[in-house]
Amino acid sequence: MEPSTNNNLDQRLEHLNTLPTGFFPSPASPASPASPTSPNTVTHEASTHGKHTHKRRVIVVAYDHSNYGDAMISKAIRLGLIRTSDDIRLLHIVSQSDYRNLFAPMLSATGTSSGIREDVLDSNMANAADSMIYEVINSLRKIGFSHVRSEILRGDPKESITDYCRMSKPAYILTGSRGLGAVKRTVIGSVSSYLTKHCPCPVLICKLDPSEIEARKELDSKKQATFADVLTTTDNAASYRFVEGSIKQTANELEFPLVLNENISYFGKAIHDLIVRVNYETSERINVKIYDKEQNQVQVSDSPLGLVRPPVQNMSGGRRKKNSKNYEFKYTNNPHFGFQIIRKSDNAILFDTTNFPLIFEDQYLEISSHLPETNIYGIGETITKFKRTRNVTTLWPRDAHEKYQNMYGAQPFYIDIRNNGTASGTFLLNAHGMDVVITKDRITYKAIGGVLDFYFFVPNDNKPNSVVQSYTTLVGKPMMPSLWMLGYQNCRYKYPNIGHVEQVVSLHKQHNIPLETQWIDIDYMDAWRDFTFDPVKFPQERMLQFSNSLHANTQKFVVMVDPAIAIDPNYQPYTRGQELNVFIQNSDGSEYQGQVWPGYTAFPDWWHPNITDYWHTLIVDWMNLLKLDGIWIDMNEPSSFCLGSCGSLGEPNPTVSPWLNNITEQLRLHTLQETALNAMPIPEGETRNLLYPKYIINNGAGNLSEKTVAMNARHYGNISHYDIHNLYGHAEGYITREAIKKYNSSTRPFLLSRSTFAGSGQYMGHWTGDIVSSWDDLKMSVADVLNFQMYGISYSGADICGFVGNTTEELCARWQSLGAFYPFSRNHNGEGTISQEPYLWNSTAEATRLALAVRYALLPYFYTLFEESNRLGTGVWRPLIFEYPQFATDFADNDQQFLVGTDILVSPVLTEGATSVSAQFPPGLWYDWYNYGLLNSTNTETTQLDVQITHIPVHIRGGAIVVTKSPKLLVKETYATAFNLIVALDEKHQAYGRLYIDDGHSLEPTLKSNINFIFTNNTLAINGQFGYPDAESLGNITILHGGQDKIAYSKAIIIAKNNIDKAFNTVSINNNHTVVITDGSLSLIQAFSIKFQ
Repeated sequence: MEPSTNNNLDQRLEHLNTLPTGFFPSPASPASPASPTSPNTVTHEASTHGKHTHKRRVIVVAYDHSNYGDAMISKAIRLGLIRTSDDIRLLHIVSQSDYRNLFAPMLSATGTSSGIREDVLDSNMANAADSMIYEVINSLRKIGFSHVRSEILRGDPKESITDYCRMSKPAYILTGSRGLGAVKRTVIGSVSSYLTKHCPCPVLICKLDPSEIEARKELDSKKQATFADVLTTTDNAASYRFVEGSIKQTANELEFPLVLNENISYFGKAIHDLIVRVNYETSERINVKIYDKEQNQVQVSDSPLGLVRPPVQNMSGGRRKKNSKNYEFKYTNNPHFGFQIIRKSDNAILFDTTNFPLIFEDQYLEISSHLPETNIYGIGETITKFKRTRNVTTLWPRDAHEKYQNMYGAQPFYIDIRNNGTASGTFLLNAHGMDVVITKDRITYKAIGGVLDFYFFVPNDNKPNSVVQSYTTLVGKPMMPSLWMLGYQNCRYKYPNIGHVEQVVSLHKQHNIPLETQWIDIDYMDAWRDFTFDPVKFPQERMLQFSNSLHANTQKFVVMVDPAIAIDPNYQPYTRGQELNVFIQNSDGSEYQGQVWPGYTAFPDWWHPNITDYWHTLIVDWMNLLKLDGIWIDMNEPSSFCLGSCGSLGEPNPTVSPWLNNITEQLRLHTLQETALNAMPIPEGETRNLLYPKYIINNGAGNLSEKTVAMNARHYGNISHYDIHNLYGHAEGYITREAIKKYNSSTRPFLLSRSTFAGSGQYMGHWTGDIVSSWDDLKMSVADVLNFQMYGISYSGADICGFVGNTTEELCARWQSLGAFYPFSRNHNGEGTISQEPYLWNSTAEATRLALAVRYALLPYFYTLFEESNRLGTGVWRPLIFEYPQFATDFADNDQQFLVGTDILVSPVLTEGATSVSAQFPPGLWYDWYNYGLLNSTNTETTQLDVQITHIPVHIRGGAIVVTKSPKLLVKETYATAFNLIVALDEKHQAYGRLYIDDGHSLEPTLKSNINFIFTNNTLAINGQFGYPDAESLGNITILHGGQDKIAYSKAIIIAKNNIDKAFNTVSINNNHTVVITDGSLSLIQAFSIKFQ
């Protein structure tokens, strides 16, 4: 999309987000007329994870961006129908044809022959609508409506509005008697009568006189109307230049100062003097760091814990050869300072800031790079398509699970795959909140603090998987899980009592469904306080008995621990924390008080030197008491239900921002400057405005302090929460992992966290949070898990069957089939929903048994992949484009299939009522897992696969040797069986595979085997490192013939290392595969070969 050339554009943008005072009237006072709804009307809580807190009304407003809609809102404010305390949803309904007419010309040409794909439309629709009405939302926020947002739905207006109200359960819906839709057709008027009959909540129809519409014309002329107007840029900003002759250079490093061209500030205090330091760290990695000369800006490395410790490694034995780098760094002063990262092998420009300004202020940093038509993956955490489209991604952890908005973690890393398949990576080491804006021709970072500390990854082979390896080498490679962690797991929030949990475990076994680990959410706690037991529902004795019973059956037990500690002078975790002074403080030195499930709470300060003593003692004692196998940490963004430090007992602090400028897209800088002039002044005695910075990122919650710790709260060393908010969950993970290691220093710690940052995968796994039980969220979960593989958090997965809302038998069956292949596989659902254990429906139970049989058969394969992930830094799941980048244009948008490692292709069913699934196959031979049927793909063709309700298509790549086990109900039982081999020959009649063996749990195993399997020239060679003495024997060997005509082996001769030969007969089946049945005498403790005749 090209910038608009409308002559009136500048004039219109001058008023964007700065609509005149009085655009909407002042809200009604508390004494204004009450809502027409009953005092007992349904209200909604500002919470996730299904747990209750203080409530506010949800009011849905059917809004169409017309003058009529604005007049309707104004009238509703005057009449007191909407209040500043309400959760207001401005609801848009856009039909498919209207949306295409309005937005299709603005999208890149990625459509099919029938037009723009639906997934592209969906991913851009919400962003476009938000942009079109942002100044309206901001005008409402300026007069006190702090909880207002837009929602957009595509479909029939009548049904869509009704369905939305059914799901959101508003106090009522406000609609007009007429109005315009998204383009030209009547929307509101045609549906109001339908809503009064079918909507499940009260419907208020606001009728307006023509004079009321006429009176708004001048005000409404100030509104900007199009998405195109919003997508402009800050090209005319003042920037920096370097002084000739000031450059210092060595073989390994380049350094020079920058000075500001013009002393102009936009969103903070302009920093006049900067330093650029370029470090050629390895042949594949370059660090470009731009920071303030005085080093007053808070950096990630300022953390006392050193949670992110990028290693600097010399190239080629410590002496850097002149041409050993894969990249080149270029810089210029024309027209201002800018730099380029160039890949030497093809002279491709990977990052290019030369035509864009650099803005560096104490509370606003902006830098842009040219972005050619390419494929971008990463930048999270958010729910969206795997391939990133033009949008804004905000990095600001918050307690929410909403599509296209910021969520629990911050991952400022992306991979750029060009259409020729070459890949590179970019990582910004900055823990401040930021917006990352992707438009047609650029990517822009807009951070509210810190420095610009970039790392660029240019691997030798230019492959995406190598980029992931380079990245995780920097931030930390994924943890190695224990073998039991690969088993199937179960949980839910709001188990009624321990007896019910015991029954759940028993019923899994009765229905022949594997269950390795049972989890318990915060239900077990006394009044939701950490390290306590509900004396009636989950008494301590029964909990310990339950733990012992699980362990007696070789099963495992994990419970949740939240970071917030209840404030109670009789509660030991609180009093001990006070003694050690380890809680976050207010700016005046008093204790910061939040509100979470147990009520008023204090928050541990993970940066305090006493925190190790405090938290380690709590965790070790707790794990000892319950004999726990792991810890689950939640609510660690951190989440708090007060806005600001809570007041005295009673209502939470009602503080709201008198000014909010929530900017989602890039705007002309003079507009931003004008907007910033209306911002709150810096508080007296402070150097920065932490609560209300002039530039506010596109935080889905609005206020930066909403639903979390206030930005002016203080951590140890006088560090503001504003500066390390993105690191809080990561820091808790680091401290908690060390505590678990103290509990058992020889066993690999098990830790699962909701909030993450770059490098978190070396400490813990991650689940994707409060996912909805819907087909859309089922589909999105594939992209979500793929994202975390590239972030270096291999042990990740989504709540199988969904957490929020009720699942269905079909949805749960399909989800159990997919979830069996999640690296972390767990069914988990929330309060107020139906039970969804897989044994509750026949088809779901059967689908679960079949899919988990595949997973448990593949346990040696999964375990070997996790070892590779831990050693090399690769993902366990891989998107097709990462494994086959040479077909980038074919696989760029495929996030509905995935590879487990390199050899297992999974094609899940992600749509309701499906009887077949469309699956892409890379060129080569692919064998059906279930019947060994052969599919010979000559290109990246799409094939229709039949999928009955209990079936998930799984294929083995030709050229792979996959090690399997005979699946049982428990991991230990499964691993006690012999190792089997599936030798899937390729077109050249060759195959390769690998197996890693150790004891399955030691933190630093000393006895281990790394075994290679190579099939060529009709011989299977087994060699490698044989250091694990107790490896099970080799069982059956199944050879898939690779399409060779009528090949059938009749004999297998074993050639052992001690020259003792042994022959086994074979069984040939359907001329397409041969099975060798051994006698169990072949142990994988030495090298040997098998010759097939």
